[in-house]
Amino acid sequence: HPAGPKFSFGFIAKQVRYSKSTVIYWVKRYHENRDLSISERSGQPCVISAKQDDKIVKMAEKKHNITTIQIQEKMEERGVRISVETVRRRFRKSGGKFSNEISKPLLKEDHRKKRLQWAKKHKNFDWNRVVFTDEMFHSIKHPPKVHVWGCFSASGFVT
Repeated sequence: HPAGPKFSFGFIAKQVRYSKSTVIYWVKRYHENRDLSISERSGQPCVISAKQDDKIVKMAEKKHNITTIQIQEKMEERGVRISVETVRRRFRKSGGKFSNEISKPLLKEDHRKKRLQWAKKHKNFDWNRVVFTDEMFHSIKHPPKVHVWGCFSASGFVT
């Protein structure tokens, strides 16, 4: 304002918590055309509607193990041509997170049979004579590591 106080760009930037270059840009823009409304955005317009956005999110939330490729294929079946990357972007924008699915089962049938066979074989074993131990290294920050060791037996924990 011409009659008002003269503040520096740096002072204004601190007050509004934006960078100094952003403040300079908007002040310059105001002096050029006396308008601060947001102009038309450049770039390619969004190919899907808000309703289709919601559909992507609902598909992902309804079936947790669905992949982005499967969502993209289902959308194409409905006549909406979008890329897998668009599916990811729209889901992330709504606050969702995709994670990589486990590609194989943790235990195969053969493993289950061997475990059951071992358990039956050791059913009457005297477990009072056994001490179970485990250890691990845990990185707290970059170089420092903590070595953790523990054990227990039928008589309790050992420290």
